[in-house]
Amino acid sequence: NLISFAITHLTVTVRVLECEEPEAELILPAQVVMKRSQKNYLEAQIDLRGCFRYQTEYLWEIYRTSSCLWLSGADKVHLPAVDMSRPQLVIPKLALDLGNYCFKFLVSFGDTPLSKSIFANVTVIPNKLVPIIDGGSYRVWSSTRDLILDGEKSYDPNLEDWEQTPLQYRWTCVSSTKSSSGECALNFSAVGGGVTVSRAILETDVEYTFDLTVWKTGMTPEATNQTVLIKEGTVPIVALECISCKAQSVYEVSRSSYVYLEGTCLNCQNNSKMGRWAAHSFKNKTLVLDKATTSTGNIGMNLVLRPGALKDGEGYTFTFHITDLATGEEGYASIDLFPNQPPFGGFCRLSPLGRVQALTAKVHFECTGWRDNEDEDTPLVYLLLATRCRTGHCEEFWVYKGSHSEHAAFLPPGFQEGASLVHVSVLVQDQLGATVVALNSTLAITLPSTPDGFRSLPQWLYNQTEVVLQGLVKQSDPQQVIEYSLALITILNEYERSLHSEAKAEEGEDFRAWVRRNITKTLISMKVNTVDDIRQITSALAQCTVANKEFVCRACLTETLKKLESMLTILQGETLQGTMTPTTIADNILRIMGDLIQLVNTVPQPSKLQGVNSGPTHMQVASKAYALSTDLMRILMKSRVLNEEPLELAGSDIMAKGKRSDPFGLLCYEDNPSCRFSIPPAFNATFSDLTDVVQVMIRVDYNPFPFGYIPNYTVSSEVASMEFQNNNGTEIPIGNLDPQKAITVMVSDLAAKNITAGTVTVEERKSVNVVLTTENSNREAGLYFQVTFSVVNDRYVSHEPEPFVAVYFHHSAQPNEHNCTASKKIRLEDMNRMAEGDPRRYTFFVAPVTDDAARDYHLNITNHFLWSPVEVTLGLYSSLCQYFSEEEGCWKTEGMVPLEGTTPNQAVCLTQHLTAFGASLFVPPHAVQFIRPPPGPGLNYIVLLTCAICFVTYSVAAVIVHKL
Repeated sequence: NLISFAITHLTVTVRVLECEEPEAELILPAQVVMKRSQKNYLEAQIDLRGCFRYQTEYLWEIYRTSSCLWLSGADKVHLPAVDMSRPQLVIPKLALDLGNYCFKFLVSFGDTPLSKSIFANVTVIPNKLVPIIDGGSYRVWSSTRDLILDGEKSYDPNLEDWEQTPLQYRWTCVSSTKSSSGECALNFSAVGGGVTVSRAILETDVEYTFDLTVWKTGMTPEATNQTVLIKEGTVPIVALECISCKAQSVYEVSRSSYVYLEGTCLNCQNNSKMGRWAAHSFKNKTLVLDKATTSTGNIGMNLVLRPGALKDGEGYTFTFHITDLATGEEGYASIDLFPNQPPFGGFCRLSPLGRVQALTAKVHFECTGWRDNEDEDTPLVYLLLATRCRTGHCEEFWVYKGSHSEHAAFLPPGFQEGASLVHVSVLVQDQLGATVVALNSTLAITLPSTPDGFRSLPQWLYNQTEVVLQGLVKQSDPQQVIEYSLALITILNEYERSLHSEAKAEEGEDFRAWVRRNITKTLISMKVNTVDDIRQITSALAQCTVANKEFVCRACLTETLKKLESMLTILQGETLQGTMTPTTIADNILRIMGDLIQLVNTVPQPSKLQGVNSGPTHMQVASKAYALSTDLMRILMKSRVLNEEPLELAGSDIMAKGKRSDPFGLLCYEDNPSCRFSIPPAFNATFSDLTDVVQVMIRVDYNPFPFGYIPNYTVSSEVASMEFQNNNGTEIPIGNLDPQKAITVMVSDLAAKNITAGTVTVEERKSVNVVLTTENSNREAGLYFQVTFSVVNDRYVSHEPEPFVAVYFHHSAQPNEHNCTASKKIRLEDMNRMAEGDPRRYTFFVAPVTDDAARDYHLNITNHFLWSPVEVTLGLYSSLCQYFSEEEGCWKTEGMVPLEGTTPNQAVCLTQHLTAFGASLFVPPHAVQFIRPPPGPGLNYIVLLTCAICFVTYSVAAVIVHKL
């Protein structure tokens, strides 16, 4: 029947799902409101019911639509810079256009068809237009000039600077002080961003208040005002601007605010540009501006307030005064900053409150009732902080930041020497950054006991890392992974600190190394998209290198540096003028850099651990870490203010300091024990055409360039560097300095050295000649002879008329006070104060020589003590000053000379250029010979006895003859 047929076979494999279906929800109002000009948080609450079997996947999708009922691919919004693959979604400011959106969150088990979706309706609304009248809220104007009202700094915060669209402006004068009705005596109104009011219609000693209203299509009009006092004569015309307000898009203040105000003067001479700041609250209470409340003080053109200086709920008026030194006239201006009330009306609970063993119980907080008066519809942000301290050191961990009003986390244990106490804080924050401390509590969080079935705590930690941590990695929630990693690594560190004996130190070595390595790998594999990510990950990653360097993940070094480099890229985009310097993040990054440099320098030779000393890898790790430290400081200094206090960062093996100032305010102009450089006053002429210079100094205990050495001379000291930059971060090259501008650099080398060339006892009122032969293979090295002594018999020391040893130094034999190139009277008090005294009092310095490498040096040592011999010790050491040439990749000596004042533990050098400096401090090959002068003519006792007998015989005979 011409009938055909076909058979198709299909194999269907049915598997039972090995986990329960996950639960997901968004605890949000029916309509979520986000402000376009602010960062926004949206977070899904996930319960995977303990499932580690499948790789969990999360995905946020955003659709431009008014309803979640109908979603079209054409409406999908792509945000390349946002991580859409985790439960917490952070929307950067200005990322979404104004309008209605549907946010879809999808959770699925990767290799199964199971998935679950939840939705949220979101409306992105605009922030208000920001009207700004240049100069501040109140200012003084000279009657000799037409009044200029400038509103062109007004802007739309919902657009980037380069996207701004034109605003409409309307000016009116609303009041003046000489008007009987209180209204403005001027018949004045105008349009346009800037207007000029003729001085002919302005009266002196009268205050005029001008209103500015700005608007644009689709936006509500906003208004501000400025009061101007007209003063007779030429007065300084002063203006104020809130730099931090614009940078943070926040024009209200609270206790947690960082405030940076900048003052300018329109008609001041340079020598008059020194302002004075004052402040008071709207309740007329004076705000003291000192080192406690500001980082600039109250003198200068800029004012930076520290967070915590202001009070919540209070507005403040800041006034800037300038006096013309020529005329004595004073001009001033002020700006009003209105209050932003932090969240209020709620409370938080913490559990448990008793003693907790780390990693065995989570600490849980729950907050209810908090609200924000200014923005009722926008979600609040909750933070969980944990701080632990021991003597002289505290560590703060930002455990959680998000929109959930409750959260449970494993917290790190406290330091055992700090009674295992951990200070726990819960903070509630509004969208503008106003923060209230909702809860403070102190918990005792101890190391966990070794569970049954495990031989040691390291073995249990190994199991938790292998099973639980890797399970959390499969669940793909970075928050849970970072929390657990932090708890694991801090427990391991505390455990290793508790190992005192060497026998115990070897306990569980393999487990400990494995745990540290895998936690490090886990952390550096995490995605980093925001500054919040950087803060969390770096605080945990710093713990991976802070303890036993022997077990650090050597194979992770390069990947760690790549991760840090990506973090610096994010920081560079976020750290700008008007934003607070992220010092906590910077400290952690710098600590990691220092630990990596130390790691490279302290690997056993030959290394039993692969990946460090094989090939050039270890060299590149150390130098790259140092280069990133320099980049970090360059980024951070962009947020610093002219003549603000120095920025100081410190790790265990590295220190960085930076200051932005005028050339006369640089660091290290005076000798300071904490400063590795000494800059002569003449150096500031190097920047004769600059008024704003950035100075950066870095000191590393270990050499970041362990290669390219001068033959036979490794760098044994720490390495210090100093560089100068423009305020945009461009390096200012410094080289070929004149002798009067050359900079002194001091680098320490604390390694033990035996510099003793010989010892000799010199009797009272006697002398000894010394011949010392040395060999110096590098003629750029300086040579130092150190002469010290101790009194053999100190019974009559207090009665000594001349308690010193005289030393005469010469290149030829038999030196004395008339034939010497140098001489010193080394007093007993110099020996008693060696630790804090000047080593030049008892050290002879021989500058680098250009003739034969081997030569003899002669010393005459004379003991001036009357009643005691002295034991003299002759020390010998040499110093070779060096710098690292990045262009040639090696250490060099050109442009550097050693100086007097070098000790066996610190090299002092003079340099004519700036880069990274180090030194070789060593004891050169030598031979020493002590020569005692021949004895002078002595007494002949036989002759003396004969004379005595003759004298006695003569005397007796004379007496007998006299009697006869």
